[in-house]
Amino acid sequence: MRFKRLAVSSLLLGLSGCQLLGALAAKAPVPDVDAAYKKLTGHTVGIMIYADKSVLLDWPNLQVDAGNSIINKLLIAQKADVKDMTGVKFPYPPASFVKYQREHPELEAIPVTEYAGKLGVERLIYVEVNDLSTRADGGSQLYLGKIDATLKVIEIDDKKVGTVGFSEEGIKSQFPEKAPKEGVLNANDRVMYAGAVNSMTNEVVKRLIQHPSEE
Repeated sequence: MRFKRLAVSSLLLGLSGCQLLGALAAKAPVPDVDAAYKKLTGHTVGIMIYADKSVLLDWPNLQVDAGNSIINKLLIAQKADVKDMTGVKFPYPPASFVKYQREHPELEAIPVTEYAGKLGVERLIYVEVNDLSTRADGGSQLYLGKIDATLKVIEIDDKKVGTVGFSEEGIKSQFPEKAPKEGVLNANDRVMYAGAVNSMTNEVVKRLIQHPSEE
């Protein structure tokens, strides 16, 4: 139980390698917070990221970056024996879903529930990136990474019919987390982008697994 809490706490900080191992020696906060969605266990799971073309024009790798960030954090949780990841399998990498989206541009006009059954998984973690910015007011010389996202988990039954099993709008993330709304100096757009994506995927993962309280 102690290892599980420490590992989950560490993955939500975006740590890896020696950083992650070092963090395992730290004291974990308690009590744990339950997952908002608890029906991934025992299922095949896919991760699909949607973003408007205007966002992808500036950040063309967003879908793969965010998808990989989510799946990597869930795999760390699974290795730490987090109960919400028991029996979960990820048959396809996020890049496969991005490829499918690019080959089928018509999907933008179709609800995800109508085509989720064609994706070869039983649960689809579907994240819509509604807005992404790296500047405090969109044009300022001060930097601030911000993302507004919507999370849906689509449940696909034996008849390949998809239904929304969980949905939450207005998932807001900021990097640096404690930066003032005016933004920060001495940064760049790439750092703000990477930090905002990491922060957003942390918030998504928190809704899918039991995790340490931030209190």
